[in-house]
Order: sequence, then C-alpha cells, then structure tokens
Amino acid sequence: VGTIFMSAIIYMVLESIECPEHYNWRIVWNIFLSALSFTQHFQFHPHSYAARVFSLSMAFWSLIIVATYTANLASFFVVQNTPPILISNIEDAVRASMSICLWGGTGSAEYATSTYPQGIFVMMESEEDTILGVKRGDCQFGLTSVQSWERLESDKSINGDCNLEWVGRVVKFVEAGFAIKNDAGNLCTSLIQDVFNLHMVEMQADGFIEQAWKEFFQKKQDLDCSSVAAVPENDSSQLSLNEMAGAFFFYFFSTM
Repeated sequence: VGTIFMSAIIYMVLESIECPEHYNWRIVWNIFLSALSFTQHFQFHPHSYAARVFSLSMAFWSLIIVATYTANLASFFVVQNTPPILISNIEDAVRASMSICLWGGTGSAEYATSTYPQGIFVMMESEEDTILGVKRGDCQFGLTSVQSWERLESDKSINGDCNLEWVGRVVKFVEAGFAIKNDAGNLCTSLIQDVFNLHMVEMQADGFIEQAWKEFFQKKQDLDCSSVAAVPENDSSQLSLNEMAGAFFFYFFSTM
C-alpha cells in the first residue's frame, strides 16, 4: 500500500518538473491509477522521460509482484490439497515401497523379512541406529519394540528435537522371558524354569513388573516430548518477503 501511494506522488513530481503543461494535480486520481497498475492495468500516460522510466519500473515491479502472488497461491492450493500417505500398519509401508530400518539379526528383523519379502528393509547394527537411521534419512520408518520406542523417544541424544512419532499399530505381540535349558533328567533345570515362571506370574499379577518398568523408565528419561508443541513445517516452495526483496530493490533503484 505504501508503495502505491509513493508511486503516485513520485509520478506527479516527475511530470510536474519536466512537463508542467501535462501535470495532473489530482492526487486521488493518480493514486487510483497507481493501484490499477498493481493489478496489471497500466493507465498512466507519461510525457517526460523520467516519468516514462519510472512508469516502466512500476510496470515491471507490478508484474513481479502479481506473478509471485499467483505462484504462491498455486503452490498453497497444491500443497494443502495433496492427500498425505496414510500409514496405519507395516503392510501400508510395504505396499507404498517405503524403506524400513530394522535391527539386524533380531527376531523382529527375521519376522519382517520373512513375512514381507517384498519390503525394503535397511539393517542396522543396534537398537539406537534403528531410530537414528530414520533421522539421518537412511530409511523412512523404523521398526522396533514398544519398550525400546518408549525409552528412545525420551532420550535426548536420540530424539532431542522431538520430531519422531509412533505411526500405525503394533505389528506383532511377542512374549519374552529368561532362557533356561530344558533338562528334566540330569540337573533338573526344568524345576528352575517352573520356579522362575511362578515368580514372574505372581509379580505380573501384583503389578510389580509394570511398576518396576515405570521407575526404570523415569530414571532413564531425560526428555519430555509431550510438553513440546508441534512446529509447523516451513513450506520452502513458497516465496517469502525476503526472497522478493530483489523486486523492491529494483523498483527503488529505478526510482532513484
């Protein structure tokens, strides 16, 4: 708006200096013509050379501004109306040919590669690398256990910027326990297995295991991503005011 008002005043001054006989004192009318030039309807009729150069720069500036606005508007509609790829399970990721990071040599990796042979899997050397691989761009998703995710999500060295999130549902429920040799004849280690199993069942029934895991998790946690507000991504496809500064500089230079 300020550029439109100043352009009308500068045009009046230039015309009054060199061609006073064609000078139009109607400031409101000149502001109206200046506003029309911004919409690509150029109605000025300059008579002096200075006013003609100024009018040319004004027309070029209007062309750049309108073209930039049109490009930004088209980019806005294209970006906003592009449906995102919804991933609710590992099957969706495999069908979309998206890469998945796995901890190589583990049961999860063996299950995923055997169940989905057509999937794109990237083997990592550790549990932490499964998540870091996503942040580095080695893969688009990481497949790990629920306990590992809860621990690594709140690890500042892994997810310091809190830009990772759980996508989809659990792939497979797997129980775990202690590995004990099955020997009922010589050393009777099967008895130890039954004793361990009895105590584990009792601790689970009393809620001890869940409480112990929460206490362990709280001790290891050094990051709380639940309190971090989501930051909208910057759309680099649209031109900002700083990127349009060249058009304003050209117009200012032509005016001077």
